[in-house]
Amino acid sequence: MQAYRQLVEQAEEEKRIILTQDVAFVRQRYTGQVYLLPNGGHTIQDLMRKVFERFGLQVSELSLLSRCQKCNGTFHEHPATADELPAGHNVPDELLKRIDAYWVCQGCSQVYWEGSKFDRALHGLIERFSGLEYTGQRHKSKNAKDFGQK
Repeated sequence: MQAYRQLVEQAEEEKRIILTQDVAFVRQRYTGQVYLLPNGGHTIQDLMRKVFERFGLQVSELSLLSRCQKCNGTFHEHPATADELPAGHNVPDELLKRIDAYWVCQGCSQVYWEGSKFDRALHGLIERFSGLEYTGQRHKSKNAKDFGQK
């Protein structure tokens, strides 16, 4: 019960909808900010389509991988150069020499860069969102080898 109460309070405070397959949770009517997803036999893509249809959501490739994995914060509008990274960033020296653009979280100063892991993750997400095509609108570091966080 305590976990439900905390979840509901946070959802209401942040004006979010709780997505769940827990019928008992919905029946208890802890909140009206809940959407019951169907159980059994549905792929993640099926469930995502249902949520998108129900709430009229749209996704662009620019919004994919656009939040900090550590704190869910947003990145600064423009990429930073190696000289502009926050103190204590822990980006390896060999990357500082090869990568020309870094994405820095406004919330926790976590540093990210684009590379092969980024490309695989982005294309995997695009595949999950059928109909989206990657148009290359994101800034791409010309020498990026790895997408990572340090």
